[in-house]
Amino acid sequence: MKVQINRDLIRLIEEYAGSLDAFSDIENISLYHDLSIYGDGANELLSKYSSLFNVSMNEFHFNDYFPEEGDEISDFIKGLFKGKEKKYKPLTIGDLQQGIINKKLN
Repeated sequence: MKVQINRDLIRLIEEYAGSLDAFSDIENISLYHDLSIYGDGANELLSKYSSLFNVSMNEFHFNDYFPEEGDEISDFIKGLFKGKEKKYKPLTIGDLQQGIINKKLN
């Protein structure tokens, strides 16, 4: 079942990623994997999201979903020597919409 995505949520994400018009399946867009939002940008976006939609982030583990600034490069270099890069879970626009409904993101 398709989730109706809040227009204010779309506008917030577009502040960081530009227009989402090229995407056909908006609810499955991953902030990091598809839009390359990570580090300070992801932190700012989620802080605004939490305030704007009154969503609790107490159980959300940022580092499971996003690298910090510079971590993307260091993870790649570490991966060359250890054989694998750190994998980040996808955080999708649909997940953020569900967080608005549930009043928490985890």
